[in-house]
Amino acid sequence: MAFISEIDDKEVDNTKLMLKIMTLQSQVEWLKRQLSDLEMVQSNKVTQLTNDLTTKKNELQEYINELNEKNQANAQLILTTTELQNQIRKLEREKHNEGQATSAAVTKLREQLKEKVEEHSRDQAEINALQNKLNQTEAQCSSSEHNLKDLQNDLDYKMKELQSKSESVSSLALQVSTLTLQLEELKRRLQNTESETKIKELQKMINEKDTELTKITEELKARSAQPLRILQIIAVQTEIEKLVNVAANETNDIKIRALQDHLNYLIDKLKTKTMKILN
Repeated sequence: MAFISEIDDKEVDNTKLMLKIMTLQSQVEWLKRQLSDLEMVQSNKVTQLTNDLTTKKNELQEYINELNEKNQANAQLILTTTELQNQIRKLEREKHNEGQATSAAVTKLREQLKEKVEEHSRDQAEINALQNKLNQTEAQCSSSEHNLKDLQNDLDYKMKELQSKSESVSSLALQVSTLTLQLEELKRRLQNTESETKIKELQKMINEKDTELTKITEELKARSAQPLRILQIIAVQTEIEKLVNVAANETNDIKIRALQDHLNYLIDKLKTKTMKILN
């Protein structure tokens, strides 16, 4: 029994490390975004944000080193998977922002093109220039879509590889987190899509991901001693990502920081099985 308890303790420690790393990666990216947009950051906050970013980076590296020491078998695979997840979230945010700008630009260019054709106020060269600019704008959107699909495919491959090599609680928690974020992004894209073909395609993907998420969640519940706590942590992570993806403002910044504090509290509350018995 002591050996089994030791394994359970190690599994919970690895899960806590993985969740901490995911949380800190998200916080580092958020702080980078805050610093990159200096127009939205008051000058007296730049130093604070820079210090926060340095602290979070150092803390993240400590947890990565600890994970490498404690879980050598799957550490690199877990870190690669979480990094891919972060890259996808970053690209999704950029694509979302770019998509809004692109949509407005396309609409404006179409109106300009139509107006010039109707009024015959410009010669054919100007009309062609507008058409070329429109094509370039639409091509940028298509390129982003292609890059996003490539990263999604890489992530799906790593997820399947992790699933085949490990059935640990940390592996299952990572899969639940990734699938949850993928579902949220697919639902957001579905809301912003008008093409019937694209709607059917997205709905099919949503159904597939939802089925997979349900299956992995049940496996997590069966294997973990604290499944509800882990699912609560993932839910808070998802809520933070939703706020990060909308336009930055003081209210959202306050909410994000509060949720990050709550997330750290929940992760720290993950207790090993042995400690739970002693209490």
